[in-house]
Amino acid sequence: MITTRLRLLISAGLALAFLGVPATAHARATLIRATPYPGQTLGRPPDEVLLAFNTALDPDSITLVVVDAVGVHVDNSDARLVAGSDRAIAVSLPPLEEGLYTVNFTVTDLRSQETTSDSYQFALDFPTPQIRLLSPPDGAGFETFPIEVEVDTGEFDLVEWEHSWRLYLDGSPLVTTQEATYTLRHLEPGVHELLVVLVDSEGTELNVTRSQTHIAVSEPDVLAQEIAEAATAPSDPGLRLTGEQAALLAVAGVICLGAGVLLGRRPPSSAA
Repeated sequence: MITTRLRLLISAGLALAFLGVPATAHARATLIRATPYPGQTLGRPPDEVLLAFNTALDPDSITLVVVDAVGVHVDNSDARLVAGSDRAIAVSLPPLEEGLYTVNFTVTDLRSQETTSDSYQFALDFPTPQIRLLSPPDGAGFETFPIEVEVDTGEFDLVEWEHSWRLYLDGSPLVTTQEATYTLRHLEPGVHELLVVLVDSEGTELNVTRSQTHIAVSEPDVLAQEIAEAATAPSDPGLRLTGEQAALLAVAGVICLGAGVLLGRRPPSSAA
């Protein structure tokens, strides 16, 4: 039988044994989300690198650096905890060129003070700026207007890359736009050269993207145009009277008819 004294001794021993065992260490911070993510190939340069972890981080022990393929530091040196979160860090980036980049990071778990260091890579591969004339086709002839000029830029998004395209007519710039089509509403008779070229956000033409075509415009057939206009013109509705106008016209007709009857009944005057 266990006495009260023995119980106290056992309890004290267990307490001392528990205090002597170190607390279970917290796991190291683990990366759970990244933008760009490891191995990703982007068609446009990112504005920042953002990393999220599974635990709160020590804000004074953050390192986040981005280097290019030859190890040159390329980020803006502003690594920080993301506002409103103690588990995410970010560093901003300037406009980057195409190539391979490495993200190096070191973070420390806020509770366990265990440090995690790692790295990963992402790549930038931009779409090739391009433009080609879809219509009008080279050598096309036209007798009437309008003439639609349509271009295609493939996978190169003009709006996303802040580019435009410029249309030249016979060597002179006519319009600069981001729309896929432009309408020509009048050209002098003869052969004309149409040329298109991409223009970057600073207004510089990318000469390697030039595409051109030639079209012919014939003398206008005046008679044919008049016939065509007459055929498409709305029909003449004729004279249309309101109800009031029709009533007045009817009354006037009755008066005139009555006056005619009365004049017809008067005897002819005798000759002097």
